[in-house]
Amino acid sequence: MRAHVPYDSRLELARLLLADFDPAVETIVAQPFQIAWPHQGELRRQIPDFVLIHTDQIVTVVNVKTEEALKKAKVRETFAWVTELLAAQGWRHEVWSGVDPALLSNVRFLAGFRREHYPTDLLDLVEHTAPGGTFLATEVAISPRWDRREVRSAILHLLWTHTLCADLSEPLSSETVLEKAR
Repeated sequence: MRAHVPYDSRLELARLLLADFDPAVETIVAQPFQIAWPHQGELRRQIPDFVLIHTDQIVTVVNVKTEEALKKAKVRETFAWVTELLAAQGWRHEVWSGVDPALLSNVRFLAGFRREHYPTDLLDLVEHTAPGGTFLATEVAISPRWDRREVRSAILHLLWTHTLCADLSEPLSSETVLEKAR
């Protein structure tokens, strides 16, 4: 989005980071609308946390709740109704309460390398040298021409942009194997 998207909790921030990292997500909107409906003589309201619009124009409405909140019958009932309502519009509804901590930690770290201020010739060299090798092997192979810290930053940027990929379910390290994105 290249702009700040507001969030209300660390859990919402985690979901935002994953949406920002997802190349299929084109647009993120926070608290996009309010849904109101009558239920047993009272007016119920629900404001989704985010709307994600994907590159294929599929719309996903996201509600972020803790596992503890999802144990409450009223919360589950509300989300069941919201899911049904949104499905009738052809939209998806996602109730999100977390993700693997290693993946989130890696994505949070990679987010620091999202900005595009890397020399094109360095990015090209890393993109062609890295596949099949580790972080360390790539740094060593390119270090005669570039400072290893610059190479490492370029690798991390290419992971953020999905030009390269790695197993993000394990903590990133010098032994992480890098592959060309499919």
